[in-house]
Amino acid sequence: MNSMEEKVLSVLDKELSNAEIRNTTHLSIDEVKKAIRELRKKGKICSYGSTSAQKHMRLATAIEKLFKQVGGLDYRIRNIEQKTKLL
Repeated sequence: MNSMEEKVLSVLDKELSNAEIRNTTHLSIDEVKKAIRELRKKGKICSYGSTSAQKHMRLATAIEKLFKQVGGLDYRIRNIEQKTKLL
């Protein structure tokens, strides 16, 4: 992994757009795009959203976020099930 990729990866503890990565790392937008492409190929990050509003984050952070969301949904479903049993 080259230094541009390391720099970009180091700021992706939360989801960021290309512009936010550029502002945080002080890399050029072309360097950010190239690093994002390479990190995505290597399976280090994931991206979502439309091209103009795309966000990026470390794959590990994305998986952790998904587990939290699934846990929250599971909790809500159990509450709904309990309430419907009471009716």
